[in-house]
Amino acid sequence: MPLSPKQEKELAQLNKKSNLVDRAKRKFGVTSNCQEAGFILENGAMLDFTGRKKGNTSGIHIHEHEDVSDILKPANQLFPSEAIAFFQKQANAIRFGCRQYPDKTKNALYVQIEAKQKPTEQQLNRITQCCKLFEPGYMAVDIYEGGFMGKRMHSESTDNPNCLMIAQKLKSDLEKAKKKEKK
Repeated sequence: MPLSPKQEKELAQLNKKSNLVDRAKRKFGVTSNCQEAGFILENGAMLDFTGRKKGNTSGIHIHEHEDVSDILKPANQLFPSEAIAFFQKQANAIRFGCRQYPDKTKNALYVQIEAKQKPTEQQLNRITQCCKLFEPGYMAVDIYEGGFMGKRMHSESTDNPNCLMIAQKLKSDLEKAKKKEKK
């Protein structure tokens, strides 16, 4: 369920964008490994969701996206979906994940964008780069308003995605979602 405008304004005042991004980097760290990333920040940096900052050395993605609620002020006051949606919108961060299917037959790439976000070229380039490196056999792109429990504006999945067309597709999908929202 999306936050009310009043709640969002209050949270935004307590969680200025640059401070929020700094807290996220301190808590999670950054990575250059697409499989370890949980979010892609505006500058293309990826938050490390392996727990390496807590001593985990496995390289396995152990944090949940909802763990961003720990860095919000006041901490842990929102439902997980609200915390994720607020973080994405306030930090202009793209929720991201690369996973290998349990049977190891193919890789999957997941991208979730908030409808009001404006992905940067650096973010789109990072997604394209990860796609090329990871060679997913499956990709899902979802555009939501109010987080993954909110209103789904656009959703599409494809097998064997063409990585060179991902950035253009994301831009196009986002525009479609914005047009639907205006109707």
